[in-house]
Amino acid sequence: MAYRQLIRSDNYLILLLVLTLLYALLGKLSIDFFSVDHVVSLVWPCSGLALAALLLGGQKYWPGVFIGAFTANLLANLDLPMAASLACGNTLEAIVGARLLAGKQFKLVFLQDYFRLLGCGALAVSINTLWASATLYVIAVSSQQQMLTNMLYWWMGNELGIALVTPLILIWQQPPENGWIKQRRLESLLCFGVTVLIGQIIFLDAFKQSVGAFTKGYYVFAMLVWAALRFGRHGTLLIILITTVQALTGAALQIGYFAHDLMQTGLMNVWLYLMVLSIVGIALVLSIEQHERLDKSLYESDMRLNAAQQLAHIGCWTFDKFGKDLNWSDEIYHIFEIDPQLTKMSYELFLESVHPDDRDKVNLAFSQATQENMPLHKVYRLLMKDGRVKYVESRCVSNFDVQNKAKLSVGTIQDITARIELENSLHKFQLAVEQTPDSIMITDTTGRIEYVNQACLDVTGYQREDFLGETSKMLKSGKTPIKTYTSLWDTLTKGDAWKGEFINRRKNGEFYTEHAHIAPIKQDDGTISHYLAVRVDISEHKRNELELNQYRNHLEELVAQRTIELEAAKKAAETANEARSVFLANMSHEIRTPLNAILGLAETGMNANRGRRCEGTFHHILDSGRLLLCVVNDILDFSKIEANKLLIEYRNFELTDLLERVMIMTVPTAYEKGLDISVSTPPDLPTYLKGDELRISQILLNLLTNAVKFTQQGQVSLCIEMLCHEEGFCSELMFHVKDSGIGITEQQIAKLFMPFEQADGSTSRRFGGSGLGLVISQRLAQLMGGTILVKSQLGQGSLFTLHLPLDEPVALKPPPESNEYLCIAGFSDYETQPVQAALTASGVKESGNS
Repeated sequence: MAYRQLIRSDNYLILLLVLTLLYALLGKLSIDFFSVDHVVSLVWPCSGLALAALLLGGQKYWPGVFIGAFTANLLANLDLPMAASLACGNTLEAIVGARLLAGKQFKLVFLQDYFRLLGCGALAVSINTLWASATLYVIAVSSQQQMLTNMLYWWMGNELGIALVTPLILIWQQPPENGWIKQRRLESLLCFGVTVLIGQIIFLDAFKQSVGAFTKGYYVFAMLVWAALRFGRHGTLLIILITTVQALTGAALQIGYFAHDLMQTGLMNVWLYLMVLSIVGIALVLSIEQHERLDKSLYESDMRLNAAQQLAHIGCWTFDKFGKDLNWSDEIYHIFEIDPQLTKMSYELFLESVHPDDRDKVNLAFSQATQENMPLHKVYRLLMKDGRVKYVESRCVSNFDVQNKAKLSVGTIQDITARIELENSLHKFQLAVEQTPDSIMITDTTGRIEYVNQACLDVTGYQREDFLGETSKMLKSGKTPIKTYTSLWDTLTKGDAWKGEFINRRKNGEFYTEHAHIAPIKQDDGTISHYLAVRVDISEHKRNELELNQYRNHLEELVAQRTIELEAAKKAAETANEARSVFLANMSHEIRTPLNAILGLAETGMNANRGRRCEGTFHHILDSGRLLLCVVNDILDFSKIEANKLLIEYRNFELTDLLERVMIMTVPTAYEKGLDISVSTPPDLPTYLKGDELRISQILLNLLTNAVKFTQQGQVSLCIEMLCHEEGFCSELMFHVKDSGIGITEQQIAKLFMPFEQADGSTSRRFGGSGLGLVISQRLAQLMGGTILVKSQLGQGSLFTLHLPLDEPVALKPPPESNEYLCIAGFSDYETQPVQAALTASGVKESGNS
């Protein structure tokens, strides 16, 4: 069935037809031109065509060989039985030859392949020769005397066809690989043109008159060498084909080099010439290509060796002891970082590259290897020009002569710097793991222990051999809940890390608690290969935690009891403080009532006795009473502030009236001390403001009184500044009280606003006072949303600033034409001065005796 399908193939039929026609045509030409008796010919290319067809296409093409041979025999005027018998022999020859050469598997690549082709072809031709001779003898075409001659001619003709035509078809069925037809077009035209020209001269008597006897058949062999070297097997076979055609044409036309060969020897000389030409040419080109393949293979092997050396960082070297010749591979130059073009390597230069600390050891090792026939295996260091250190590993073997002297040493040098660094890192990691105080355990995926560190051995009391290959069941105490192990394996099988606690048992039976952190070790592809467990013995921590909890519970009881006591003490203190405030308020009221009577009587007595001696007494009584009244007022205000019962009352007031009252109470004291005192106000200062007039005047009076009190000479000034956050409206006031008094230090400023404190302990003795004035003023300013700031230098005076935001912004009044400030100085009769008129008339300047 398969054969019938193959027969029906269009390509098969076409190729079969082509094979039949070519066989018949070549057979007809050979019998007509190169056969004496029109039966046997020394040139039979059909045998080579048939064998090539079966080698390339397979046994299925034997019908084409048979039909072609049968047709050729009929065209040679042989009868049907004889033509059929001879065709059977030709077909048998092709089939046997193809079978002996293994059919399609045969490749004409090496020289032995060509000789195998000739040998198997000769055997197949011998079978055909015997068949054909027997056929000719039986049919009485050939006599017994001619039988040996016919057998010889038949064998020679068919063998020449196999030697010439079969290689030509097998090789030219594929185009040239090196593309010389395009790359060497001019050279190929020249080579083949010269070959044609030589053939014309030798075999066809071209230029006979000019060249004369200069016709030697071996000139063609020079062209064979040219073609074999430059154009390979395809070019060589083309030369053989051109020469064969010209030689056979000349022999058929009886001209040229083989003009008389057909008649005299029956083309025996032509056969020998063409057989030698084909064998020499094909053998030469196959030998050359085989050597080229060997060279290419050797080159590729060297390239692979160099690539392998580069990948493995291994170089090889040889050292000839007699010639003192040291040869390095390229990789060794790369390892030593030496340019082979600039440096001629020597053993001395090699030693210079070795680290000075290793140089003597390396020299001794190489000397022993080359002199005492000892194998060399040494790891040492190289010192690079930039100070870097490389680690290399050297191996060496030496060949020794009969006198036990080294002739040739061969060795390798491998750069193992990365390996040494990795080993060092692994060693450090191993030391770190082994010496860590935490227990470390590594198991496989089934829980079999593969590694434990020293801490694990110390904690458990077991030996390393007790763990390896076993599971951690030996540590189980039975006190760890089952759900702990269930949670552990559920988490690990999911590829996640697990944390938890175990209650385990040491080898001596003692129970202990450890905290474990167990995580899977995953490979690059994500598969889990091992489990890593880091365990910490927390038994001591657990005991301490238990004791701490006991202490904590007892402490909480103590804290609760103490809290109750403190709450009771706080309530008692608040009750006492409230009682004290009530007591102070009542006492202050009880004291002020008779004190006001005393002040009134003293003032009446002083006015009634002016000019008398008792006037001074009444005056001292009045001053002391006023001072006592101020102290009582301060104590009362402070107690209200402490009890959070002092209220700020916001209402409209006239700032000019406030300043008048403050200055009236301050100016007399300043006059007595001979001080200049001034008030400076902005020209557009609003007339009416909203705030607690009483508390503002109390603060200003305290600041001005202190300024006058602590200033012996010079001046005291009150400057008012407005801050406007919105155009045309005043939202904040700044009252600057400046004096040229004694001043205070930075350390003293820190104590100014502390109750019952003064800048200097001697101040109360020199100037009097209770130390509550500034405290009360600061608290009042804070209650009104402001503050008091202080700047001072010892001996240069002080600047107190009352920063006071208004309850609501106030529109500015239009400024007057005059933009002068108000100045009130020491007056001789201040009681009679129209102070109010001066204050209300903005821009007017008054002065008295100063």
